[in-house]
Amino acid sequence: MSLIFRYYAKDESGQDRNGEINALNKKEVVKMLQSQGLFIISLENIGQSKKKIDMFLGGEVTTHIKESRAQKVYKSRWWLIGSALFIIFVTVIIKKHAVEPSSKYARVDAYVARKTNEMKSEPSKKNIDEKAVYYIEKTKYSCRNVEATYLEMSVMYAVINFTDSKLLGWETEIDPQNPVATLVTMNFSVSGVQQAILNVLNDESDIVKKNRLSVAVPNLRITWRVNDLMSLKLSPYNWYAQDVLKVYQRTCDGLHELSE
Repeated sequence: MSLIFRYYAKDESGQDRNGEINALNKKEVVKMLQSQGLFIISLENIGQSKKKIDMFLGGEVTTHIKESRAQKVYKSRWWLIGSALFIIFVTVIIKKHAVEPSSKYARVDAYVARKTNEMKSEPSKKNIDEKAVYYIEKTKYSCRNVEATYLEMSVMYAVINFTDSKLLGWETEIDPQNPVATLVTMNFSVSGVQQAILNVLNDESDIVKKNRLSVAVPNLRITWRVNDLMSLKLSPYNWYAQDVLKVYQRTCDGLHELSE
């Protein structure tokens, strides 16, 4: 039986592309929209009397069944597809296996590459620890055999969650709790939180994240701790860096679940 899904997405130029589509299930919708080169922000099943909102870029998915006002949310599960991050992952995997990218992802790959370059365009690096910044730019984090650098994860986190994101510059300082470690902060200018993200952060469990994202406007600061005393170790220092890793890990889990 065909269902009706309302989708929120962006095209390769960054424009909103929202609408409704008929499909048998959510996986079929994802394939159809990705074949058009769209970034999927969220999906909403509006068929029958049930409303399902699946958050694809930053948190736990809760299925709301509105059969009566007194009925509560009764089911939760992890389900994430990081649209922009997903393309980075695909690109990394393609390079790893030395094959040409599928035409299905060609326009999306071009958008991600252009957006990442825009975000990285000549950020300020005055009076900073160049070696610590280099580690953030080049060190890769691996989850379920998928790799991305800390810079890539941070840049795409800003693009996914905020509007008009731009990497302005870097700050480095000695970790006050560990003098042998360096704190590396990436400063982004942002104009607001993506409306599609706010639309799915309505549960009580999401209030903290919703508030955190809101207070990051207009200056998002993602801070990592770099320690290379004995061996190189990179770890999140503030809440936003922690959320970058959570989004990445849950995205990898979602991709792994889809591949099974």
